[in-house]
Amino acid sequence: MSTNIGDLTKNISLDAVPYSCSSSRLPMALQSANRLVQVASSFGNQSIVGTGSQLSFNIPTGPGTGYCKNQSSYLRFKIILNDTTNTTWNFGGPESDGSAVIQNIRANVGGTQIENINQYSIYHQAMLGHFCNKGYVENTSNILSATLQDGTGTTTGVGSCLTNVISGGIGAPALNTNTSYSVCIPLALNMLNGTKSLPLFLMGSSPFQIIIDLAPLNLAMQTASTTYTNLIITDPILVYEEVKISPVIEMSIIETMKAEGKHYELPLITVTGYNTTVTTNQSLAFFQSLNLRSMLGVLYGSQLLTDQTVSASKYIKKYYNDSVAPTHRLVLDGQQHNNYTVQYDSTLFSELLKVGTTLYNSNISTRYNSAGRTGAGGGGYVISSYSNRNMMCGFSTKMYNENNLIGRGRQVQNMNLYIDSTNNTASNFFIYVVHEAVMLIDGYHNVSLLR
Repeated sequence: MSTNIGDLTKNISLDAVPYSCSSSRLPMALQSANRLVQVASSFGNQSIVGTGSQLSFNIPTGPGTGYCKNQSSYLRFKIILNDTTNTTWNFGGPESDGSAVIQNIRANVGGTQIENINQYSIYHQAMLGHFCNKGYVENTSNILSATLQDGTGTTTGVGSCLTNVISGGIGAPALNTNTSYSVCIPLALNMLNGTKSLPLFLMGSSPFQIIIDLAPLNLAMQTASTTYTNLIITDPILVYEEVKISPVIEMSIIETMKAEGKHYELPLITVTGYNTTVTTNQSLAFFQSLNLRSMLGVLYGSQLLTDQTVSASKYIKKYYNDSVAPTHRLVLDGQQHNNYTVQYDSTLFSELLKVGTTLYNSNISTRYNSAGRTGAGGGGYVISSYSNRNMMCGFSTKMYNENNLIGRGRQVQNMNLYIDSTNNTASNFFIYVVHEAVMLIDGYHNVSLLR
């Protein structure tokens, strides 16, 4: 568009006016208000001993509930170790944090399951270990999982916080009587952390529920000895930021959606987790029917069965000991995806990076730490930390890197994953299929998932 400014004989295009010298051209946001909301678990405090303990959060929906602001949610809980004989301890898992207490997590709206991440803590640590800024992991994430809440007053020093939560030795102080640690962890559910906020008011009476299966004690923590027999999760709450808009605007949105047959679309990038056991001297041959419209990739790693005890290191590392590195193969709908031999650590690492980001991304730094869980000292970052303590592998099936597309991945019905090894140690294998989906809500509060 052009207009006359000053001299009527001259036409000056507004597009040529520098932004700093022009009107803002920015739209005004809706009149709204925001507040922090906390939702307590329906099941209250839970004890982690074996399996079966759960946390369940019912998030309010319907008129007046507004939006759950994206990237504002976290889980907060306190932990108490109630054994009479205390010892130093740490969270379990590969270079782990407070997410180690979560085994599985599901998000349901009405009768529709929107997200389901099995073996959640392994996935959470893979994200922190390979697809985040290293400083965030070793500082911010460490603090979130390391605040001592009760029984310390103004005490400072190592007695007032969990030490070496993310990396390092089993160095957390023994818990004293009536003392608990307060832990905050963001939940890696994309419906809470995507590019769009979640319209709770559009869901009507459909219940929005987040269910967390707690991990057994031997996976949730590790200790210098096996004296601990119980870990109690107390005061669990889900915190999110609620953005409220006028009831008139809420109703106007709903009526417009009804009249025009429109849907609210919430694009998701999520994962579905699987696990299988590989016995000694057995190669990996994993098959799964997927039926996905847009598969972005697959992440996978192994944990030795001998490491899944309270006192052992629970790293994700190689489960094979072949004299020549075995090949890794991904077969999609009968066609081998990699027309290139993928077998060596550097090659496996290169393919892994492309699943969560791009191969050359200066903002991402895979976290290595040369200090083992049971060792002292450290400093320095070595390649053996990837292969022996944090070895996730992956294949990217993204066709485009554009973030403004829905459907950047490959349509896949069936997936086969192979590791052609002949010299293995018995392991638990974790496989995460990364894919796109779209959550749809219509004007009548019906929720569906396109995946």
